[in-house]
Amino acid sequence: MTSTPSLNPRILGQAENAHRALLTRILEKSGTSYTHWVVLNLVATAESAVSPQELRNRVASALKIEDAEVAETVETLVRTDVLSSDAARLALTESGLDLYGHIRAEVDQTVTSLYDGVPREDLAAAGRVLVLLTERANSKLGTIS
Repeated sequence: MTSTPSLNPRILGQAENAHRALLTRILEKSGTSYTHWVVLNLVATAESAVSPQELRNRVASALKIEDAEVAETVETLVRTDVLSSDAARLALTESGLDLYGHIRAEVDQTVTSLYDGVPREDLAAAGRVLVLLTERANSKLGTIS
């Protein structure tokens, strides 16, 4: 008789590593780094204009990296015409929208195929637990995400 394992750091890490490997495979096709993708995703999904400082703060907190690394990423995306920037806000350019849309579609297709057949209530329970664990870890780190 096999019992269902309880969530633990090993299982959580294995799930994250498998998801990240699939995402990396998708990103490599377009020459996009993980940090670039996080910036693109945050700008694309923001409900309102995002200031450069707000974006740097959000990405640094989410990825647990230094502000300088995020600033370099943003500068690269502006220089390569993926983001446009003024002092008040960042936005995706036309080529940035195309890149984001292509990657987002492939990510969505991959995630749908992974989660297909998993009961909705199980996904909801997993989501609640992962949000709680993330909040607790961020509290210990003294960060907000």
